[in-house]
Amino acid sequence: LASEKPELMKKFLLKNVRMRIGKDVDMKHFTPTYNPWEQRLCAVPDGDLFKIVKQGKASIETDEIDHFTKNGILLKSGKELEADIIVSATGLNIQILCGLKATIDGVPISTNDHMLYKGVLLSDVPN
Repeated sequence: LASEKPELMKKFLLKNVRMRIGKDVDMKHFTPTYNPWEQRLCAVPDGDLFKIVKQGKASIETDEIDHFTKNGILLKSGKELEADIIVSATGLNIQILCGLKATIDGVPISTNDHMLYKGVLLSDVPN
């Protein structure tokens, strides 16, 4: 459905977020500029993020970091966010088979040389 009717899927997902997040939270922080599956989506399977934002225990800022300051970070919009700790989480590093280095009789197996079935079983490899 997402590939055939991306605008409809986006509308559905955003309506679901709005229902969970409440009326007082700015949806711009949850509205991507792209349609679903044109890029990766951030999933919140159990909705815990929405609950704590709705309760005011956390907030969301969608911006770019201009630079670090003595007390936190300055965003490109000019807003400064005070922070005791800054955790860098800017990318996703996917490893095929979780980085598994498999061997058969001491000979390394290159995953590029095999088909992967259901995300876990390699062709021509004893499972």
